[in-house]
Amino acid sequence: MAPQRLFVIHHGALGDLVTSFPLFSALNAAGFEIHLLCQGHLGALARSLGLVRRAYALESARFASLFQESPEESAKEAICACDAVLAVTASDTLTVGISRFFKRPIHRILPRPTPDTRVHVTRHLLSSCAEIGLIAPLKRTPPPALGAMDHAGGRNACIWIHPGAGSPMKRWPLERFMETALLLRKSGWKAAFLLGPAERCLEPVLAGAAPAFRIVKAWEIPRLLQLLKGARALVGNDSGVSHLAAFLGLATVTVFGPTDPVRWKPLGPSVAVLRGETPCAPCFETQERHCPEPVCLKGVTPQGVVKAFLDIVPKA
Repeated sequence: MAPQRLFVIHHGALGDLVTSFPLFSALNAAGFEIHLLCQGHLGALARSLGLVRRAYALESARFASLFQESPEESAKEAICACDAVLAVTASDTLTVGISRFFKRPIHRILPRPTPDTRVHVTRHLLSSCAEIGLIAPLKRTPPPALGAMDHAGGRNACIWIHPGAGSPMKRWPLERFMETALLLRKSGWKAAFLLGPAERCLEPVLAGAAPAFRIVKAWEIPRLLQLLKGARALVGNDSGVSHLAAFLGLATVTVFGPTDPVRWKPLGPSVAVLRGETPCAPCFETQERHCPEPVCLKGVTPQGVVKAFLDIVPKA
């Protein structure tokens, strides 16, 4: 029996999309062939990982026309080639427009639980799709990742230090990342700094602050994927890169501040999360005003990060 084609619409950035990857795996297991509409470079990532059959760029002219009165025929044809639509979005604007020409089932789920609901985003997505009958109800915690990667090379494999995050409010102080890198180097580990697609602004700052360390730039997703697959572990903030590293199976140490690790912890076989204990955190999604320098981030020490790293990374 041929799989059903499901046209999935996702507006999110890297981290948001990676938290959806277990859902894509569950949909594939349920017999769906996924045709994904999202940011073009992220669609290429999902396709390269074998999670979707086709990927379309949300920013392209033909799919941007879905927000207009008369969408382009090529966009309508791509959607009408599918048996159903799943829109992962908080807005119904797009689904209302699609319903004018697509007469098969259209489902819409929220991309994340409401801010006051302390449920992991991935579990929310899976539960939402189970409720509308696309996948079976959850019986256990979902498989979080592709599985542990083969990290041959021991201490010679790279430990990426990733100091970036989409919001400056989520960034652990750069000097603490530098101290962490020094501690890892003194312990015999090969640490280097990694800048991902959202960290171009950090390049000159990091080049001046950490001249003794190798700094590798991965402005494009294929390069980022290549670098992560060849590494042993990653130390970083609550960011899309950390989510991707954990999903790929890298040992991942993530420093959290004002965001909630209950909702946003990277999912993978070897993940450690640290956050300074404060009465006000997490506040990132629930408060309009935040500390200019979050004390929840400053409560995490380089020594604590290195200890967490050693707890999840084999010494061989």
